[in-house]
Amino acid sequence: MENKNIYKISIKLFLLIIVISISTNSYAQVKSFMGFTAGGSVSQLSGDNNKYNRDIYRKGVYAGVFWDIYLEYQNTLEVGGFYTQQGGIKKLEYNDAGGKKVVYSVNNQIDYVMFPIIWKQQWGDVFTQIGVYGEVAINAKSAWKREYFYADSMEYISGNYKSFTHELRLYDFGGFFGMGYQKPITDNFDFFVNLSYRFGFFSIENMPESSADIMKNRVFTLNAGIILFNKDKRYARKKRR
Repeated sequence: MENKNIYKISIKLFLLIIVISISTNSYAQVKSFMGFTAGGSVSQLSGDNNKYNRDIYRKGVYAGVFWDIYLEYQNTLEVGGFYTQQGGIKKLEYNDAGGKKVVYSVNNQIDYVMFPIIWKQQWGDVFTQIGVYGEVAINAKSAWKREYFYADSMEYISGNYKSFTHELRLYDFGGFFGMGYQKPITDNFDFFVNLSYRFGFFSIENMPESSADIMKNRVFTLNAGIILFNKDKRYARKKRR
């Protein structure tokens, strides 16, 4: 993977979002508030690709910065940049010809920088989200491990599937659904908790030749964070009651 080029593209997109947000807030007189969030995720590579996928979820980290741009009463356009660890785990258990128990596992990790565009609807202190996202892979690896269990001991061998990174598409696009709870803590910030689900529209296999090669991202995320308010444009809490 050409990581330097990917990093440059990600940074440029992130800076573009910042410029758009600042410009919108300064010139269009639209309320725009910055937020920070972090949490965890579980992800899988769905599809029929048996080499890398077995419908086992992989744990990861999710964190980022975003801007809530208020369009009208209780309607918000949310944009930002997020670091997200995704992938999936394949695990098989079987007995070899000698009767020994063997556990074979493959841990596929793909780190993305994600850029969503989300319509956020406030319902009192509860909110719902729907939108789309694009993301760029900045790191990928696939590590395999084969464990042999004996009566009183265990041994293993391990390695990496170098072909995984070569077969991987460096970008993905998909849909976003979410809901959460946002509570004003002070006049300066809100605290929120957010549960979301993301699904890729296309296979991240670079050149799938058949359905057996298809892999699609599927991610559940649970995160929490705060939204900061500009002193001259604080969001009136009573409007949400």
